[in-house]
Amino acid sequence: MKKRTIKWLICSTALVQLVLTVGFFCPKFTYASGPDLPKIYFSEIMGEGSSASTDDKWIELYNSSSEIVELSGWSVFDEVKKAKGSKKAEIKITDGLIAPGGYFLIARGEKNHKFKSGEEEKQSVLNIDPDVVDSNVSWDKLHFQLSLRDKTGTAIDWAGSGGKLPQGIGHNPKRSIKRVAFEGGVSEGDWTLSTDTEIKNLDECTEENYNDCVLDFAFPENSGRPKIESVSVAKNKFAKNQDFALDLEYSVNDSKGDLDRIVVEILSGEKVAEKTESEFGKNHFVFGPGNFDKARISFFDQTGLWSSKDFDLIFYQKSNQVKFSEVLPHPRNRDWNSDGKVDTNDEWIELVNLGAGDIDLSGWEIRDKAGKIFKLDGKIIEHGSFLLIYNLKPIIINDSGEELLLVGPEGETADSVKVPSSSSPSKEDAAYAREGDSWCWTKTPTPGGANKIIGFEETADIGEAGEAQTAVLEEEDIADDTSEETAKIILITTVKRADLSNIPTEIPKIDSYVLGTQAQNNSVGAFLESKYLLYLASAGMLFSIIFIYEFSRRQR
Repeated sequence: MKKRTIKWLICSTALVQLVLTVGFFCPKFTYASGPDLPKIYFSEIMGEGSSASTDDKWIELYNSSSEIVELSGWSVFDEVKKAKGSKKAEIKITDGLIAPGGYFLIARGEKNHKFKSGEEEKQSVLNIDPDVVDSNVSWDKLHFQLSLRDKTGTAIDWAGSGGKLPQGIGHNPKRSIKRVAFEGGVSEGDWTLSTDTEIKNLDECTEENYNDCVLDFAFPENSGRPKIESVSVAKNKFAKNQDFALDLEYSVNDSKGDLDRIVVEILSGEKVAEKTESEFGKNHFVFGPGNFDKARISFFDQTGLWSSKDFDLIFYQKSNQVKFSEVLPHPRNRDWNSDGKVDTNDEWIELVNLGAGDIDLSGWEIRDKAGKIFKLDGKIIEHGSFLLIYNLKPIIINDSGEELLLVGPEGETADSVKVPSSSSPSKEDAAYAREGDSWCWTKTPTPGGANKIIGFEETADIGEAGEAQTAVLEEEDIADDTSEETAKIILITTVKRADLSNIPTEIPKIDSYVLGTQAQNNSVGAFLESKYLLYLASAGMLFSIIFIYEFSRRQR
């Protein structure tokens, strides 16, 4: 009796473990439900490809709800590929809208795409623009299962159960499969084959959205969303505190021919500050003064579908009081920007605001003699203060000599400096600094502070045009360790603030102004493949059997 009990325990444990394992890995067709979830379905699929190519595949979605649904961030997954860990299992919808009672087309290629087979080239039978084109639109017709998932990863709909394509394979001519049971989708009976009875004009063999006289039968529909071919603004820089106008040029294609209106929104951050709309065709829009970030241009059709494009707006200030103050062209032995290494990113330029008011440098630029541009957008230099700039790329100050231009928001030259050669060892980690109306080399750079001219005799006059001209001062024997009291100290600004006379004792950190720091996007999470979980389940089953056997042996 004991032996039978032991055998029964072992067998029942193994059976339970097996049921749990199989139940875990069997396909689960769980549909999202609830009043707030959109009713979007797979509606038609060109599963085997067309007479042009087996790769001539596409997927059509249908919206049974009464609202426009935003599909951005949604995906279609080939569940068979996904189970194998393929990186090509996902078809992403990065930008998409589907109208109520409307469709959305996802295809492997553009309309009239050319497929190559050896030396032969055949044109896709599709002659309508897909809403999404993705080379991942490909699957095994013998093992077919697709899922439609929203941006949270929730499965909204399924097509196929993992076996052959619904309604079978090997059809001649090629036919799409069309959904007939929208609450199903996983069995053969949920689909039907497209037939020639649906062709609009059989005598002329013409199908809507399909190239004429092909042998295949399919009836794809796209969303009909307006498609922006081009849009531009005449200018996006405007003077502060004044009315401004946006003059647009645009070309928009609409396959259904129902373009309705154009909407222009002026944004401050992500908040809409001003909005105006007009009939399609208008291109001149006037707005009141303000300090805005973006203009969003949107084109709507009569259904309410739209396409948009954003443009940055720059509101500038002009000034003749912002000047170059100091330049360090040849870092060599010192990590000036404190990033742990000495390289060209340790070059720096210092600007000074000699005026009585703060200046927004949006629209301003620094240019070198090669025409490379460093933009100062969004930076404000306070009155009587300095702006220290590291990481000047794409500008790299040539050791053989360089000319720098400070260019104002309307393209005017606000200041300029010709930096002499810094290639000699004596100019390593030395700064070229303004001294009144002249420029001098100094062995005591003062990034972010008032200039201090120590250790060099040569100087240069700025001149009327801002061009440096060589001049010679009387020789002064000033040692590097000259005290602050006896050294020659030059104060830059005529408008002095309390902190301008302080010479920094440490080199300012890179956070004074760093351009080009890129935010790093880290991928999160990990996906356990089913084969590893199967190994784990099998190990658990084996452990259970051994445990029961050992327990029963000790009970004898």
